[in-house]
Order: sequence, then C-alpha cells, then structure tokens
Amino acid sequence: MSAFSQRLKELRTEKNLTQAEFGTLFNLSKQTISGYEKGDASPSFDTLLKLADYFGVTTDDLLGREPKTPPKMHKVPLLGPIKAGVPILSTDNYTETIEPPDGVIADFAAPVEGDSMLYAGIYPGDIAFFRECREPKPGHIVAARVMDYDAAVNLKFYVQKNGQAVLRSANPEYKDIPFTKNHAVVGIMTGLIRDGAPVLRDYETVIYSKERLDERWNKVVYQAINDGVSPEQFAALIATMKKFLKGE
Repeated sequence: MSAFSQRLKELRTEKNLTQAEFGTLFNLSKQTISGYEKGDASPSFDTLLKLADYFGVTTDDLLGREPKTPPKMHKVPLLGPIKAGVPILSTDNYTETIEPPDGVIADFAAPVEGDSMLYAGIYPGDIAFFRECREPKPGHIVAARVMDYDAAVNLKFYVQKNGQAVLRSANPEYKDIPFTKNHAVVGIMTGLIRDGAPVLRDYETVIYSKERLDERWNKVVYQAINDGVSPEQFAALIATMKKFLKGE
C-alpha cells in the first residue's frame, strides 16, 4: 500500500464515510476509491487537488510526502564606514551580518542615516539591502561612495539630468550631487527592513512640486530685476514679508 493509499483511507474513515459515499462526492465509483486505497490506481492531478481541498490538506500531505524544510536565508554583511581603497565587502568594512527579509536578494546591507530619502519612504534607522552593481540604471536607488575617501555609503537616487548623471535625494532640502569620476556606485537597493518598500511615486511628486516652485520663484526674481529692484532691496522685502507672515 502506497503512502497516498494509506493517507486517503485514514482521512476517509475520519469522516465516517464508506467508499461508496465518498466516491459519490467526486462522481467516482466505489471500485475507483477501492483501487486508490489498495494502490491499484492513482488519481489524476485534478482529482488529487479536489481530494486535498475536500480534506483541507496539501497535496504533499495527501501523497504522504515529508514537508520540505525551508532553505535557510543567508546572512549578508552589515556595513559600517567604508575604508578607502578596500573592496566593498572586505571584512575591514563590517563586523556583523544580518539576514535579508523574505524574498529579498542581497549581497550586503547598510544602515540609513539622515533624512535625505524621507520622501521615498526611507527613514533614519532603517536597514537597506543591496545587490552589488557598478552600472545602475536611471531611477535606481543606489549606494554610492566617494572613491579613495573613508566614508559611509550614501543612499541616493541615480538619475540623468541634462545628460549628466547625478545623485538625487528624495528630499527637496538637499541639492543634486553631480556624479563624477570620483564617485562609484557599489550597489542597487533591493529591500528595506521596516514596514515596506520605497514609494517612487511620492518621491517624484515632491521633486516635481519643488521644480515647479523653483520655476515660479525664478519668474518672480527675473521680473524684479527687470523692474530695477536690487538684490538688497529684494532681500529686505523678503525679510519684511517673513515677519508679516509670522505676525511680528
């Protein structure tokens, strides 16, 4: 008797059903059920699924297979400050390891510091996970560093601006950083330990709003210059308006 035959008989008898009664539930004859339980016949895949659904078990359970042990997640280096001239995953750059979240493929991780990526849903204290990468695509969130300089990796968006690669924060308080030959991308972000992944849509909305605001301000300043307002006069006017708005 096969493992399936034995398991099917156990489950059927637990339901207090005869072979004939059980067979009618699936439009199967008593002889067919008897064949299953003796090991003389095997159900089709569709029938196997129906049987498993009826008993509320998995097909593996019904077939008598041992449940597979989930593979152990590998741990990856949790980086600290990066040593100049040392490979990114050198043991000189980390003292501990960390396990990536389920479904996240990563080669290393790094803690998030500062608020430059707030509007992408990435906060100080988060742990970001990365795959090693040297050639990111525009829109990737990357870990970048300044070559030959001891510093922590910087978490930024890698974007193209007027044909020039720049590292861009997801916070309008920070300026773009031109990506030069002294910079290097060491990885692209693949996951985050907290409660979700980055939301690129929010980031784009904030940056778009900032660019529109900058455009409006540029028009105001340009008009003031054409009207003969000096920089000092314009600055004094802004200071007066700030006091007015604060109720001073």
